[in-house]
Formats: sequence, C-alpha cells, structure tokens
Amino acid sequence: MKHYIFLIVLLYTGCGNPEYAAELYNKGQIQYMDKNLAEAGRLFTETLKFDDEFLNAYLMLAKIHYYNRDYNSAVKYIDSILERDRDHAGGLYWKARILVISGKDDPDEPVRILRSVLEKDSHHIPARMLLALVYEKNRKYKEALHEYITVLEEEQDLINARGNLAVLYRRMGLKERALNEIDRAVKVATAAGREVKTLNFIKGEFEKWEEK
Repeated sequence: MKHYIFLIVLLYTGCGNPEYAAELYNKGQIQYMDKNLAEAGRLFTETLKFDDEFLNAYLMLAKIHYYNRDYNSAVKYIDSILERDRDHAGGLYWKARILVISGKDDPDEPVRILRSVLEKDSHHIPARMLLALVYEKNRKYKEALHEYITVLEEEQDLINARGNLAVLYRRMGLKERALNEIDRAVKVATAAGREVKTLNFIKGEFEKWEEK
C-alpha cells in the first residue's frame, strides 16, 4: 500500500500542479520584493517544475539574471516566454531593456521591439520611457522629446519623466525650458514626499550653466 501511495505522489508531481506552482511563485515574489534574489530564483525555478507554462516565472528569472548582470541567461528566459507568446508585452519590454544595457547585437533592435510593444499597447509607459532614453542615447532628440511628452500627457506627475525631459531640453540648448521642467519635477517630488536631492543637484547645474 505504501508503495502504491508513493507511486501516486510521483505521478502527481510529474504531471504538473498549477495550484502548487502558483503558491511557489507567490513565495518567490515575496523573496524578490525583500531582495533575496537567490531564494527567489530557487522558488521561481521550482515553480516551472510544476508548471512549465508559467510565463511570469520565466520573466522573474530573467529579471533576477538581469540584476545579477548575467544578460545571456536573462535573454534565454525571455526567449522561452516569446517562444510561447511572441506578443508578450513584458517579455518584449525586458528583452529590449536587456539588449540596451548589455550593448549587444543590432543597436536598432531595442527600438524595433519597443515600438512593437507600443503598437499593441500605446499606454505601456515603461516601454515609452525606455524608447525615449534609447532615442536620446542615439542623439535622436526630437524623437525622444515626442516620447517624453506623450508619457507626460498620460501621467503628469511622473518625476523621472520630467527630470529626463529637463535634461533633454538642456542638451537641445533650450535652457529656459530645462529650468522650468526641473522646477516642476522638484515641486511634484516634494508634494509626493519623494527624494529631491538628485533633482536639486541637476537644477543647480542648470543654474550654473545659465550664469555662464
């Protein structure tokens, strides 16, 4: 009888258990939020043993490898997602992000990926923000400006977007606009109780340039 029960357990664990996979995934999320990346990675890996179609587990493993600077492994996990769902917005966004930070392959590939994300979901703010940064990095300032303004039309209180836009204005030689935008960023951050040290530093640099 004991051998029979043991056989049932083996069959049960071998054929997948989505409910238990979800439980493991939730535990992994807690560890991830607490920045225990090694334990989170173990739990997400276990999740896939019980449900190898759990796409968010692949995504979390990709993020962990990204933060550990293991970009090749991160891309492999993302590709596992895209093999199953080529339009997965999270997978596409993170693949672009990994490609940008790793600096590998075709430099235009992140742009193509991010634009495909936005074609499917024009409200995907992280994708639009990253696209703006990529354009700015490539000195395509008008394109970057368009993306930042589009973001702020949706979310006026995004501090990072306002800070980045201020820096972009300064690079474009639009000093007054740069100062006005950094002032707005400081006011929004102060009202929200957010850290303003970096913004005030940027503002101070702008004011120095203005005096020259």
